[in-house]
Amino acid sequence: MNNILKFHPNNKPDDLLFFSNTVKGSKMSNDNTLRILKKYSTRAREIYPDFPHVHNHMLRHARAQNLYDANMPLPMISKLLGHSNIDTTQIYAVASVEKKKTAIEKAMFGQNSIIQKEDLWYKKDEDTIKQLYGL
Repeated sequence: MNNILKFHPNNKPDDLLFFSNTVKGSKMSNDNTLRILKKYSTRAREIYPDFPHVHNHMLRHARAQNLYDANMPLPMISKLLGHSNIDTTQIYAVASVEKKKTAIEKAMFGQNSIIQKEDLWYKKDEDTIKQLYGL
C-alpha cells in the first residue's frame, strides 16, 4: 500500500495506475505500458525462469477476476470493462476453489438445504458407505 501512495499521494479512486510523466496525470499509452511490463517481466524471468510473459490485458483480466472473486455481479463487471455483450465477460468468471467450496457448503448445509449438519443416517453404517463409494 505504501508504494501505491508513493505514486498516488492523494489516493483518489480515479487515479491511473500507469500515467505519463510528460503530461502530469494523463493516461500512459498502451505501447509504453507494454514496454514497462516487458522490461520488468524480463528481469523477473532472470530470477524466476517460469515467470509468465506479462502484457497489458493480463492486468485487466486479473482485476476483473478480483472483482468477480469479491462477488461483484458479472453484469456490473461487464459494464466496467466496456463489453457490449456479457458473454465476452464470461471468460473472467472462473470460480476459485474457495468460491466452489462455499457454493457447495451453501447448497448442502444452507438455509434452504434438505441436508442438515446433524449426523447423516449412513454415517456409522460401514456397508452402506462402501456401497456408496462403489467398494
